Amino acid sequence: MPVDYSKWNSIEISDDEDAPISKHFDKESWWRLRHQERLERMVVAKKSRNAVVKELNAARQSITDIQAQLKCKNICKEVREDLGNQLIETEKQYKHWEEKEQELKIMEKKTPWNVDSICHVSMDDTRVNTQFRPVVTDEDSAEIPPGEFDRFMDVHGSDLLKLAEMDTSKETVSFLQQHTSLCRQMACDLLLVQAVDLKIAGNDKLMHKTLVQYLRLTWLLGKAASNLVAEISPSYIDAALTKLTKHVAEDPGPFTSELSRLKGLVVKRAEMKIKEARIQSVYDSLPPLMQEGFAERSTEKLKKAAENMSLEEFKEHMRRCEEVGLWVTSSSDRP
Repeated sequence: MPVDYSKWNSIEISDDEDAPISKHFDKESWWRLRHQERLERMVVAKKSRNAVVKELNAARQSITDIQAQLKCKNICKEVREDLGNQLIETEKQYKHWEEKEQELKIMEKKTPWNVDSICHVSMDDTRVNTQFRPVVTDEDSAEIPPGEFDRFMDVHGSDLLKLAEMDTSKETVSFLQQHTSLCRQMACDLLLVQAVDLKIAGNDKLMHKTLVQYLRLTWLLGKAASNLVAEISPSYIDAALTKLTKHVAEDPGPFTSELSRLKGLVVKRAEMKIKEARIQSVYDSLPPLMQEGFAERSTEKLKKAAENMSLEEFKEHMRRCEEVGLWVTSSSDRP
């Protein structure tokens, strides 16, 4: 019996929604923010549904109360008429909210499933994780305007570089107290981007400092989120980072482990960007027909390009393509 997979057609399978990505911003950070936007849209939808249900229940209760009063025999004619008018108006309100509830149910049915809504929790268990892992929070706004990351970098880029150069927690506290606008998730994301750029530039020492500041800032934002702090004040910055310093002094293992993990990710990303840059550089230097051949994966166009130049020149182009991985030699792939 064939399996019917048609129900899977309406499932959102990815967060890599089409949108322009800033040159200062890496794809992983973008995907995470897009995922957070979806979560916040789900929260807004749930609040709307709860508000409608609340109004519907209130109208239902009012109808019940009015009907109970109308059953009393010892009320005057004027009061009875007034209650009758109230009942008619309340029933209209009830019908209105009932229609709203049906509209929301239809919208919910049409909403595609995703990894956050495809299943429901049937059993919940809480365990304390003793490993250090900063809680990453996201921006309060569900919609980030286009170019916001570029604008943030233009305004705060120099401050982020200064923050990365801080050596001690005390210096960090003092600097953030004077620049509270850096206490945002966007600053954390850009610190990671800076760390990758520093690794590419060979500045491992400053890259290390940048990642330390990333951990401090994510810790601060995580504590603020867990404590429901609406606005991070200078005094809160001091309290949160002083607590982190105390934790690290008592047990540096988790912090060091997380720092090492982040370094590994940054190194991999830097190596990938260097490789991509080399491939792009070689590709841009190729004759147009060879560029078309690689873009379309057409050996026919590569063969045609070879016919339009000397053998030595073509071999030199292919040698450079092989060096950067743009062309992988095999017995069956030679043009």
